[in-house]
Amino acid sequence: MEALIGCIYLEQGLEKAQAFVLAIFKEKLADLPSEDELKDPKSRLQEFLQSRGYEIPSYELTGVEGEAHRQTFTAECRIPVLGIITRGTSSSRRKAEQDAAALAFKQVVKHHD
Repeated sequence: MEALIGCIYLEQGLEKAQAFVLAIFKEKLADLPSEDELKDPKSRLQEFLQSRGYEIPSYELTGVEGEAHRQTFTAECRIPVLGIITRGTSSSRRKAEQDAAALAFKQVVKHHD
């Protein structure tokens, strides 16, 4: 495929090569996630809050259960100014915080609709 695109570029120029690539990959390009969708929930939540003048959320590990090799972590995401507290539970602390942030983000968006 690269050789064909290169040939079109060399024979017909950049505009024709670009049009060819866009025509071939149009559907795939349309299905790509947006930049916001690629961000993790904690980043999305923080950016959303900061863009509206709110303080960033705080995270607290509220529970650890299980044996060392099979622990379950529970974390809270707190946004005091909006009265939002959410919890996430997962096999890693980071994922528990991400889950809590995802739930908080949904509540924040509802709050701003």
